[in-house]
Amino acid sequence: MTTRDGGICRTVGCDAPIRNIDHIERHADGGETSAQNLQGLCERCNQAKEAIGWQARPGPDGSITTITPTGHTYTSPPPDTWRPDPPPLSRAELTLRDLLLDHTLAA
Repeated sequence: MTTRDGGICRTVGCDAPIRNIDHIERHADGGETSAQNLQGLCERCNQAKEAIGWQARPGPDGSITTITPTGHTYTSPPPDTWRPDPPPLSRAELTLRDLLLDHTLAA
């Protein structure tokens, strides 16, 4: 799960490192112990998920939908579609990009 989930917590908006492998749908609620029903979570998110009123469900595409006690839902996309934003280009990279674009347009 750590490798599949990219080493980062699957909770939407959390970028902490994975510390726990946990059932998406709780075992006590009938969730299976299978790759499709496991997720990597940081310690904080794993503890929060166990609070009263929180639920999570795996999607058929590898997504995870989390339902809060207030009924709000948040969906974490499948790991292969979830990538961190690339770092910003440096000044040198921006200059080179602009020169290459100008050269291409002039040709």
